[in-house]
Amino acid sequence: RFELERDPLAEEMYALAEQPVMLENAPIMLSLKEDYVVGIPGPSWRTVALIRNLVMQLVLTHSYDEVKLVLMMEPECAATFDFVRYLPHNWDDDQSIRFFVTSRSEASQISEFLSRETEPAMEGSNKQAWLRKNPAYVIIALSKDLFDCVEILKDIMFQEEYSGVSILAAFDGVPKECSKIINLTEGAKLIDLKEMESS
Repeated sequence: RFELERDPLAEEMYALAEQPVMLENAPIMLSLKEDYVVGIPGPSWRTVALIRNLVMQLVLTHSYDEVKLVLMMEPECAATFDFVRYLPHNWDDDQSIRFFVTSRSEASQISEFLSRETEPAMEGSNKQAWLRKNPAYVIIALSKDLFDCVEILKDIMFQEEYSGVSILAAFDGVPKECSKIINLTEGAKLIDLKEMESS
């Protein structure tokens, strides 16, 4: 807008509006469809607490025919998440496969299952129709070793857009394909890697 005189208050207002704002103790909003590969590095006790809260939030806000939870962890961590074994979200529709992975053989079985289930979405033919009629899969990996055993996850991470599977990599050395990282080392901060790349 055109002005004859410089307005110092307006300049201060614009300068204030341009400054980034950090809110303390605010909830982190995260869309697992927009950011379908998310990293969660940090101390294991904080990671476990966050994952427990995320699991509870997902099962309380989504029916088991809308969201399927796949948990991958080392056997010594399984007792912490034992309650998930009994949730209908942790089973396939036939209740023949439980999505609770604590070994390489179970990781291989899940990899085959996910490959079969997500093939139509990965190929792109009628992707939107497939996404509407099938549940979303949320993969929560607390073990890098088991995560690396599930081959289909590499293909999912390289997809240009959401294909029905979201990945939460909750271990140190998160995948480079993460679009967001929840940093738990100093409280909880959401780091947007897409935003950092564009600036």
